Amino acid sequence: MDYFQILNLQREPFSNSPEPDFFFQSDQHRGCLQKLELAVRLRRGLNVVIGEVGTGKTTLCRRLILNFSSAEKDGIETHLILDPSFSNTQEFLSAVALLLGLPRSADGESEWQLKENIKNYLFRKGIDESRTVVLLIDEGQKLPDFCLEILREFLNYETNEYKLLQIVIFAQKEFAEVLKSYANFADRVNQYYFLKPFNFRDTRAMIRFRIAKASGVDAAAPALFTFPALWAMEKARTEPRWNLAAAENLEFRHALECPLDHLQRAPSSLPILALHCVLLKRHEVGLNDAGDLSLDD
Repeated sequence: MDYFQILNLQREPFSNSPEPDFFFQSDQHRGCLQKLELAVRLRRGLNVVIGEVGTGKTTLCRRLILNFSSAEKDGIETHLILDPSFSNTQEFLSAVALLLGLPRSADGESEWQLKENIKNYLFRKGIDESRTVVLLIDEGQKLPDFCLEILREFLNYETNEYKLLQIVIFAQKEFAEVLKSYANFADRVNQYYFLKPFNFRDTRAMIRFRIAKASGVDAAAPALFTFPALWAMEKARTEPRWNLAAAENLEFRHALECPLDHLQRAPSSLPILALHCVLLKRHEVGLNDAGDLSLDD
């Protein structure tokens, strides 16, 4: 019998992968998602989401893509750059052209030709076909200066009413300093959204939501964690990713009464440590159900 069967779960609830199905809509994440969708649909151009490591930027990005994939009939197409660590302008332009599905010349294209090809594509899609082209960039803090200049040029492709390319950048907080250094790029930002760490209410609600999602129930989630365990997670770190990996925290170990050696695993085991600790607790006390391991206060 595996972890999931014992805990009445169908899948892993605390994966550190950006699963859009597990996107927890806290007030700020839901508000950010709604504003991004509206800005893209209105074709406002550049939008930036900034947050600390683990605040849910990548998951928010994937959720946005998922939402727009269901809106394909509305004429919205999305393209994602996962790592913008480009070494030169030619490399960046070639990557964008490849994302857009533009044909490549056997002799290669100059920077000017790549820009022209991208511009022609955006005008054809945006005006002739009335489609909305969205470029999403994760890890935006890695964008080199020349990429910012190219993106600024892309934002010049517009009609009298709207931008032809919608750009959404998800970045860590150091990108805010980059924006301050490039005023001619920063003044193009339509929406600037800063994701804050979770408070205790959001932490508890996110864990409940993920357990319910993983168990395949629409009602109350299986009660797996004590109130002190949840409080320990919130006090340790309040970024969503750190909350999910909080089983390695010493306070969390005491709250669940887990032996320390089970928390001294390789980093690859962290996503299931929370499940592992609960499993050990239930084995130690001989429970056949959640018993006193309550999520309720």
